[in-house]
Amino acid sequence: MCDDTVTGTEEAILGLRSRAEIDAWVTRALRELTGSAPVRRLFRAGRIDAVYAVETEDGRRLVLKVHRPPVDLDARRAIAEAQRALARAGFPCPEPVAGPTLLDGKTVTVETLLESGATHTGNDPVVRAATAAGLAEQMRILRAVPALEHAVSDPPAWCRYQSSPWPVPHDPVFDFTSTPPGYEWLDDIAGRASGILVRDLAREGRDVVVGHADWYCGNLRFDDGRLCAAFDWDLVADSAPVLAGLSAGGYRTDRTPTPGDVAAFLADFETAWTHPFTDAERSTAFAAAIWMIAFNARCDLDNLRRCIDDGTALRALQEHDEKYLEQLT
Repeated sequence: MCDDTVTGTEEAILGLRSRAEIDAWVTRALRELTGSAPVRRLFRAGRIDAVYAVETEDGRRLVLKVHRPPVDLDARRAIAEAQRALARAGFPCPEPVAGPTLLDGKTVTVETLLESGATHTGNDPVVRAATAAGLAEQMRILRAVPALEHAVSDPPAWCRYQSSPWPVPHDPVFDFTSTPPGYEWLDDIAGRASGILVRDLAREGRDVVVGHADWYCGNLRFDDGRLCAAFDWDLVADSAPVLAGLSAGGYRTDRTPTPGDVAAFLADFETAWTHPFTDAERSTAFAAAIWMIAFNARCDLDNLRRCIDDGTALRALQEHDEKYLEQLT
C-alpha cells in the first residue's frame, strides 16, 4: 500500500485497525477468489467502499472491492452481469473476475483494472459529447440483458428522488433529517423537481432503460476526447430522460453544471440516443438534472461548505435558480 495509515472507511468495513492485518486479509481474499496472491499493490482508495488495486502472481492487474454494508447481493449480481455484457460488446468497463461473494461476512468483488486514458473535468465540449454518447451507448447495450431493469431495485441515494425531499444519504457523514434554518428553499427546489419525476413514473407507455448511476467525469477516463474507461459501476433503471438528466446535473468535476451546461449535455445525449425528446421529456430531463444538483447542494450544506466555494452545487442554485427552474413545465 502507499503508506501505513488505515482509513476510516477501511476500519468501518473491514473491522481491522492495522495495515498489516488489512494487507493480510486482502492477500487471503485474492488468493481464495482468484487463485493468485498479490505481488505488488498499485493503489488503495475508496470513501464508500474499500478498494485495492494489485498485480497478482500470474501477472493480472486486478481491483478488489469490499462493499460497505448493507449490500443487496442480487443487485450486485445484476451489476456484474451488466459489466460482462458491456465488456463483451467492447464498451470500456472493467470485466468481473470474481463475486459478488461473501467472505468473512463481507461482500467482495474482483474485476480487471483499466489503466488507459486520463482524467478530464468535462469542460471541453468534445469530452462532454463523448460522456453523453457513452451513456447512450451503454443504455442500448444493456437493453439486451434479460430482465435487468427488474433486478435494479435500489439505486444510490442521489437517484432516489421518490423520497422527497431527501432520501437516506449514501454516506453516514451526512444527516438529511432536518434542513438548517434559512435553507428551506433548497427543500422546495428538490420537491418541485421530484414532483415532476414522480409524475413521469406514472406516464403511460414509459420505456425503462438501465445505465450507470453515477455517470460523471470523475468515474471516466478519456484519450484525445474519446471515452476509454468507465469505473465504479452502480446501476439505475429509469426512463432515458431521467438517466440523461441525472448525468447532466453532475457530469463536470470542476464545477456544478450551469443551466447552459445542462442544456448542452442533453442536446449531445439526444444526438447520440437518436430518439429526440419531446418537450415533456426534455422538461423531465431538466427536472432530473435539478434534482441531482439539489442533492449535491444538500451534501454541500451538510458539509458546512455553504456558499464559500464558487463551484459548489449550493452556490450554483443560489445564482441560477430561476434559470434552472424556467426549464420546467
